[in-house]
Amino acid sequence: RAAACFAWPSNPPLPRSWAIAAVLSVAERNYTAAEQQMQRSVSSLAACAARLREGLPASTKLQWTAHSMGCYLVLLATRERVDASTFHRVVLLAPDVPTWFFVDAVKRAVRADVRFLHCFHKNDEAVEISRQRRGLDYPVPGQGAVLPRLPGLAAVDCSGASATMGNHDYGRIDANCLAEGTAFLAGKRPDERPNLAASTDEPGVWVLRGAAEGKYI
Repeated sequence: RAAACFAWPSNPPLPRSWAIAAVLSVAERNYTAAEQQMQRSVSSLAACAARLREGLPASTKLQWTAHSMGCYLVLLATRERVDASTFHRVVLLAPDVPTWFFVDAVKRAVRADVRFLHCFHKNDEAVEISRQRRGLDYPVPGQGAVLPRLPGLAAVDCSGASATMGNHDYGRIDANCLAEGTAFLAGKRPDERPNLAASTDEPGVWVLRGAAEGKYI
């Protein structure tokens, strides 16, 4: 197996405009600029995926793990090139994605046999800031199961996971969450994965079991 990492300029220079500075905070300008750079990177990621696919044996299938705004980028790329060999299995951690786009893109990809693991945290502070910025209703995909019963997508509530940065980085901190992503990419069904339990409150949703104390990366 080989792993490749794709990144984009997430802290680009801010525009020198007194009008923009008077209206938007530095954080807002940083986020807006980063999102614009992400949008400009969609074609690059789609081209990268295509080159990887063409350079590998026909039986090889590409798997993806994305976090936060990176989930938006991957879902945008699937709209340019969606097939089950280029985007075979996709882990979406703390997706910072508008609900309407998430629902449309995921449903479209699932019809092409792409499979998703959707991990969210009900108290993700970074996603909440983004939700308020966009004026969206709660929950957005980073906070809840917006597609709880969609075949081809497993929605996992990670609200009990270990995290350090406003409940936004559990995907790389919590050992059970990391193990869950590995099991999903290996093709195991949710009911075969020991780190998951069926939610008693939300039909179609799985709950990540809490890791033992100190069990984090």
